[in-house]
Amino acid sequence: MAGDPYASPDSTLFLIADDEHHLTERVKRLGKKSAHAEYPHSITQRMISNVQIVGTEDDTTKVRSSFVTYRTSQGVTDTYFGRHEYLLLRPNGAIRIKEKRTILKMGALRPHGKLSIIV
Repeated sequence: MAGDPYASPDSTLFLIADDEHHLTERVKRLGKKSAHAEYPHSITQRMISNVQIVGTEDDTTKVRSSFVTYRTSQGVTDTYFGRHEYLLLRPNGAIRIKEKRTILKMGALRPHGKLSIIV
């Protein structure tokens, strides 16, 4: 997809720009029968590869990986692919995700037309 994947969601069109609260609410909503785009629920398979540590600073680590997500629903299989970027915190030896950015590397969402799953 075209555009700057690092632009602010306040001034740029994003597919999804959720904070923790919005992500929690999205997961709850997708689990309900009233989520028409995901009922019956899709079958998904995710593949993660090329995991790389791209930087460390103090107690944070930047990690990126490639992904492919397959989604099957009502006899149709869609493929989404791109890159995940994580900013990880390491408080007291534990690993916590502070931020996750998913950048689709597809030219367009066609023929999919929609993105009703969390890639």
